[in-house]
Amino acid sequence: MTATHSSGVLPDLQRSVQTLLDRLVREGREIGIQVAAYHGPRKVVDAFAGRVGEQADAAAVSHETLFPLFSVAKGVVTLAAQRQMELGALDPDAPIASYWPEFGANGKGRVTMRHVLTHRSGVPQLPRETSLDDIKDWDRIVGIIAAQPLLHAAGEKSFYQAMTYGWMIGEAVRRTDPRHRPLETFVREEICAPLGIDAFFFTLDDTLRKRVGTLSGLGYPPLPDTSPMRIGMPPALDLTPAIFNTATMQSRLNPAVGGYANAASVARIFAMLANHGTLDGVRLFSPKSVERMAQLRPNPEEVDAYLGHATPLSYGGFWLGGPQKPSVGSRANILFSLGTGGSLGWADTDYELAVAIVHNKMYYGQTPATDPALAIGKCIRAGLGIPD
Repeated sequence: MTATHSSGVLPDLQRSVQTLLDRLVREGREIGIQVAAYHGPRKVVDAFAGRVGEQADAAAVSHETLFPLFSVAKGVVTLAAQRQMELGALDPDAPIASYWPEFGANGKGRVTMRHVLTHRSGVPQLPRETSLDDIKDWDRIVGIIAAQPLLHAAGEKSFYQAMTYGWMIGEAVRRTDPRHRPLETFVREEICAPLGIDAFFFTLDDTLRKRVGTLSGLGYPPLPDTSPMRIGMPPALDLTPAIFNTATMQSRLNPAVGGYANAASVARIFAMLANHGTLDGVRLFSPKSVERMAQLRPNPEEVDAYLGHATPLSYGGFWLGGPQKPSVGSRANILFSLGTGGSLGWADTDYELAVAIVHNKMYYGQTPATDPALAIGKCIRAGLGIPD
C-alpha cells in the first residue's frame, strides 16, 4: 500500500496516518480509504490504502480514486447558497418564492433560504413513488418539490431535509444567478475552479465511473413505512450500496447526497473554510461570513423529527463540533458535513485545520471505540500538536 507524496506533506504525520489506514484495512474496518488534511494553506496529509472494492482482485486505491460522499455533498451545496449570499444575489431572509414563484404553492410563500439552511423549511418530504426517472430531469424534480404542501409551518420545528435540501438550494441558486447556471456548473465555476479543484463531481459519465470505489457494508438500516426518515427518503433513492453502486444513480443529479470526489478535493474545499474563506490567495468568503456559518441555529436542544436526536446545526447549513462528534473536535465552532456510511469533511477555524475522509465501506451506528474517523482525527491532531 502506497501513500502519495505531494509537496508540502509532513513526512512524520503522513507516515503515521498511512500506518493507521493500513491497519484499518488489515483489520477489515475499512476496504478502501483516502484521507487528506490541510493545516493553514499547506496540504500536510494525502494518504490512501486498500482496494476500490471488496473483491480480492479489485484494483488498489490511488490518489485518483473517487468515492461517493453522500451528505458530505450537502456542505458543497451549502457553499453554493453561501456564495450567492456573498455576492449579494440571494437574501437568506427573503421568501424563496420571490426568486422561484412556483415554490410558493400550497402555503410555502414564507419559506426562506434561512429556513432551508437550518432544516426548518417544512419541506423535507418527497412523494413515496419518486423514482430515478423523476430525478433524471432537473425541472421535473424541482417541479415536484414546488408542488409539495408544507409538512409543518416554516421555522416551526427541525425536520432534516435529507434530499430536498439539494434541489431547493440548487434551484434557488439557479434562479438568482444572472447567468442561470445549473448547480453543477455554478459549483464548478464559482467554488471548484477558483480553488484549483478538478476531482469533485455531482454526476458521473462512463469515464469517471471507472474511477469510483464500489460501496459495501451498511447504509441506513431498513426503514419501515412509518419511519419519519421514509418521509424524506423514497425507497427508490435509499442510501444503500445496492442503489448507489448503479450507473443509473451515478448519472442522476441528487445534489444533497450524490457527490463524488477524492479526499484531496474535499479537504481543499474545507481548507478554504478553515482559513476563514481564503486559500492560496483566492477569497470566496469574508471571515465574517465564515463566522456566521458557524453560528448555532435556534433551539439546538430540539429533537429533530427525522434524525431522532438533537442536531447541532448552524445558521449556515453545517453541522457543528462538540461532544456529540469527537472525531472532528470538541469545540462548537468546527464546521463539518457528515455522509451516511462515514464519509466526512471538517474545518477547524481556530487552528486552520481541515480534514477529509472518504471510503467505500459504509458503516452505521459506530461508537467512539469503533469509529475509524475518531482514530484518524486524533492521529492528525496529535501529529500537529492541536488539542481535541
